[in-house]
Amino acid sequence: MTEETSKENGQVNSQPEQKATEYERIIAEKESEITALRKSEGELKEQLSAANKSLEEAVASYKEKVIQMNPGITEKMIDGNSIAAVEKAVIEAIEFVDKVRKSVEKEIQNKRVPAGAPGRRAADVSAMSAREKIQYAIGGKK
Repeated sequence: MTEETSKENGQVNSQPEQKATEYERIIAEKESEITALRKSEGELKEQLSAANKSLEEAVASYKEKVIQMNPGITEKMIDGNSIAAVEKAVIEAIEFVDKVRKSVEKEIQNKRVPAGAPGRRAADVSAMSAREKIQYAIGGKK
């Protein structure tokens, strides 16, 4: 029985040591995975930052081109941090400029004065007497 007990004790003692060794191996694997994931996370953050910077530059360039192509639109009328937002702002700005232009044109037409003096007509002399007609012709007063 002493041999069995010592064998059992040896097995019992070696099992915790085996489990501890296995746990240490698992912990080491997990730590290396964590390190790799942290490195990957850092790389992804750098890539995201570069992509955001590139997007900002592209949107700024697009805004400049839109303003150059539409002289009636000012830079203050265009806002947005994406191409879609800039396009929406451009459409709204164009509609606003057209509305203002139509309003101004209508106001100008309402205040339009014909160029030059009005056409001259001869005075109606049919109701005048002969004496009045003579005085009118020489420019004298009655």
